Amino acid sequence: MSDIAIGHAAQRSPFRRGAVVLLVGAGVLGFVLLLLLAAYAPERRGLDNGRANALSNSAVGFRGLFLLAEATGRAPVLVRNDRQWDGDGLLILTPESGYTNLGESTNRGRPTLVVFPKWQIEPLQERDGWTSTPGPLDTEDPETVLAPAIRYEIERRSMNGEPLAVSGLSQEVRFDAPRMLQVLVNDRFASDEETGEKDPDGDENADGDRPGALTDARDRVFEPLITDGRGGIVLGRVGHLFVLSDPDLINNIGMRDAANARAALALLDILQADGSRDPDDATGMLMFDVTRNGFAVTASPLRLLFEPPLLAMTLGLLVLMAMVGLRALAPFGEPVARARALPFGKAALADSSAAMMRKANRTHRLGTRYADAIRLQARRMFAIPAHVRGEALDARLDRMNRRDDFTALAARAAAADNDAELLSAARALDDWKREKTS
Repeated sequence: MSDIAIGHAAQRSPFRRGAVVLLVGAGVLGFVLLLLLAAYAPERRGLDNGRANALSNSAVGFRGLFLLAEATGRAPVLVRNDRQWDGDGLLILTPESGYTNLGESTNRGRPTLVVFPKWQIEPLQERDGWTSTPGPLDTEDPETVLAPAIRYEIERRSMNGEPLAVSGLSQEVRFDAPRMLQVLVNDRFASDEETGEKDPDGDENADGDRPGALTDARDRVFEPLITDGRGGIVLGRVGHLFVLSDPDLINNIGMRDAANARAALALLDILQADGSRDPDDATGMLMFDVTRNGFAVTASPLRLLFEPPLLAMTLGLLVLMAMVGLRALAPFGEPVARARALPFGKAALADSSAAMMRKANRTHRLGTRYADAIRLQARRMFAIPAHVRGEALDARLDRMNRRDDFTALAARAAAADNDAELLSAARALDDWKREKTS
């Protein structure tokens, strides 16, 4: 009949409100952090693998150039999705091997710089992110970067640190050659291999070059912008495509020298302005591609919740959850202890029973029961034998008072059709009892 324990006061919560807030807040924060880790942790693993890319801090990496461009306000970005290739800035590709598939990145119609690979890279097992360079790659490796559309040869020449020859670029682009300079020679389109001039007396031409090699500078694929002064191309151009044969000019090795670092920034400004919509803007966005280095970002539905445009919806849901939590924390102030559904005592039991009868609209049918109760009380008061029952008992009670017959009063109570008639009949029976006992 009641959900409150009998004889026990209402117990208060064992936790304080502040403790509950801290527990809930810590749980929500932990859940959000778990979602963030699940969305972004996979693509953060192994970023600094020590190889030749813009994320690497090793000697052959390009992290130094990226940070230098960032520190000088050039707003570099890491390209981790092919859709970012459509930007207006300079796209810098650093394939780690000549057999890396560059796809359509070199045909974007905007300035693109391809940096040829040069060094062998072996990871150190004892230290994560560290590598060693046992020596240069075989020349056949960088010779396949632009194959099969463009054919060329790679040569490595010993230098004494003399300045490289610059043609058609700003005077600020002044590089000192590394000790071993990697250059590009005998460049030609694949379709020109069968049309090269040959010496009638032998397989080689008059200049002693390979068969089909084009020696006329007007027939070369790349326009030489930086050379070693001996016919080897260090930086060449064809349309909006630029190729840098030696990565040591702009990688972390080259960034050790302040003059080379300034020349690298000046070079990037010139190349970026080549395809800029605003010719006067030479400090636009620089895009360092790492998709071809194994750091491409794949689509993730979970990551979409934390990126525009769905980020606004996620923040709105978090604010809504916070508001609901605050509303549920104290909806009506301090909680009030509830009273018992049914109080103790005979009077409370009688009141409850009467309330139930009133609710059921059956109170007027209690007249017979009340008459039986008065009849039983009269039998006990007047010591009427138990074998006197029914009409004989009512006849004996009638003879006690000729003015008010008990039988008539009981019949009146039994015939009551509403609460008013029942109350009147009950009072008459009660008066009859009091008259006989007074």
